[in-house]
Amino acid sequence: MPALGPSNIRDCIGLLVDSYIDLTGYAWENQDYCEVKILDVINDLSIDKDTYEGIKKDALDTCLFIRDACMQYRHHKVEN
Repeated sequence: MPALGPSNIRDCIGLLVDSYIDLTGYAWENQDYCEVKILDVINDLSIDKDTYEGIKKDALDTCLFIRDACMQYRHHKVEN
C-alpha cells in the first residue's frame, strides 16, 4: 500500500480495526485528535538524516532496501 508506506493487506486491515478501537478519538475534539494523529504518523514514518544517508550510500536501490528492512522487522515482530 504505497500511501501507507511499506505494508501489506494484513497491516491495512489491522490499521482499520485500530482506528475504530482507538478511544482517544471519542474523548478529544476532532481537530485536536486529527493533529495528534498526523504528528503520530509523521513520527512513525520519519527516519533520521544520518541513517537515511547511510542507507543511500550503501544500498543499490534505497526503496527496495527500506522495504526489505521493514518486512524483516514485521516478520520478527510477528514471530515474537
